[in-house]
Amino acid sequence: MLIMHKYKLYLLFLILFICLLFTNNKLIEPLSITNHAIIHSSQSETIYTFTKLKQYCINKLVNGIIVTGKYLYIISNNTITIYLRVNGIEIYNKKTDFNHLFSGIMYNNLLFIVNKIPNNNSIIIFNLKLDYINNINIDLHGELLWIDYYNNIWWGCLKKNNIITLIEFDNEWYIKKQLYFAKEIINRLKPYIFNGQFHRQSGLLFLIGLNKKELLITTISNNKIKLITIVAIGVTNSISMDNNHLYGIYNNKIVLFRLEFNNIIPH
Repeated sequence: MLIMHKYKLYLLFLILFICLLFTNNKLIEPLSITNHAIIHSSQSETIYTFTKLKQYCINKLVNGIIVTGKYLYIISNNTITIYLRVNGIEIYNKKTDFNHLFSGIMYNNLLFIVNKIPNNNSIIIFNLKLDYINNINIDLHGELLWIDYYNNIWWGCLKKNNIITLIEFDNEWYIKKQLYFAKEIINRLKPYIFNGQFHRQSGLLFLIGLNKKELLITTISNNKIKLITIVAIGVTNSISMDNNHLYGIYNNKIVLFRLEFNNIIPH
């Protein structure tokens, strides 16, 4: 009986060890924390709900995320890694010829990724298999931090001499318009706005700072970007949205949120 008891204990410890080993290799945690942001206007009240769904351990330096249909493209300085969205499993990794890759988006089934070099910025285009397609030189003084395509317009965030502006590009990638961020946005996200993206359904601009744990929801009004509300979602450095899912970075984890919003018309 004593031998059988010891055997059962050994078997139990072995099962626990295997489970821990598997968990450390690929962590997918269901989370139940929900954050709410209430946005008021004269006509209605919008409640944004951010619900954490799961997170993936990736153990990589992450500058940016691009979300596509089935995949996550994780951007490091000179490397792009593809993960499955459903379970966070790495399926492909490619070292590129560029050393300052920062952030990007998918447009027309191509990846547009900023290569951030002060006064020598460019946008590198890859296909979804990570084959190099083209290189667009951006004639800007300063650092191009991130880009987005929204409402048939290419946008970019430029840092020049500690002044940060939102750029509206023309079809030739020259500056068509510069918009300035409200002082409270700049102060909140110092040293600079690390990443941003338009929420397609609402047209609001979501911003996140370097090593901050807050998401700023902003709007463009009278050629200025104004702060609406702040959501403490606990991710830093980079965000990417697809429909009503938002991905963010925290330490060496990718965190997935479900984003829901409801308009309430006051009586």
